[in-house]
Amino acid sequence: MQRWFVARNPKSAGLAHIKKKIGDVPEIVSHMHERRNFSSIRGAISLCRRASDRLYLLAICNTHGNPNFFNLFILVKIMLNKSTHTFLYFAYGANMFSRRIKESIAPSAVAIDIGYVEGRRFSFGKVSRDGSGKCDIEATGNLKDRAYGVLYRISTKEKSNLGKAEGLGIGYSEANIQIVTATGTHTATTYVASYKEAVLRPYQWYKALVIAGAVEHGLPVEYCEWLRTFEAQADANTDRRAEKEAQLFGNLPLHRFQVDANMRQAAVNEV
Repeated sequence: MQRWFVARNPKSAGLAHIKKKIGDVPEIVSHMHERRNFSSIRGAISLCRRASDRLYLLAICNTHGNPNFFNLFILVKIMLNKSTHTFLYFAYGANMFSRRIKESIAPSAVAIDIGYVEGRRFSFGKVSRDGSGKCDIEATGNLKDRAYGVLYRISTKEKSNLGKAEGLGIGYSEANIQIVTATGTHTATTYVASYKEAVLRPYQWYKALVIAGAVEHGLPVEYCEWLRTFEAQADANTDRRAEKEAQLFGNLPLHRFQVDANMRQAAVNEV
């Protein structure tokens, strides 16, 4: 509350006092403060990752009589709510498939973009308890390596459920990585394998979920074709296979069957 009071009433204290109460600020704020340049205020606020930085920038604007203070105040509140209540998650495996992640893991998940991480390579090299291979993006140190995936925004209330579904602490560890998209670079949470083997094969249904998610979200065609080159194995557990395939297929509609009348008659005549 103290920070909000200072931000809304900056004239009650000097800028030095405001800065002291709110904390350090990023270079973008200091630069704008020194030059009194508020023409790009909206973009500047969005660049401030910490709430305190955004509030400080807002306080500076009001101190210098910015006429759009109220609008900026509302904008910051919206951005704070977004940053507090949601997080970015990078899915590169079976969770790319929206039906899988929304139905059983994170119902709030919304795909906002696609992108890739540099210096990592996709594989099915994560050791699974069922003996099959699960997805991983192993760090290679080679920036030419790219692992593509889907960027989701998810409610923080569902993060623990996502971690459980991902096997956090029992095969996977959490990592914050930089995702390159067509509109910029974003920091997102993902999960990488803790235990790996060079040669593992995924179950056929698992591989199909990965490819379905890649195709659904429009990942590069070449990358989708590359995913198809991985060898897979049949799942001997028929109940599990049926459950996962049902999730994959969903309620696929059957389009009305149509055939050319002449072709139909020719087929009849052949009988």
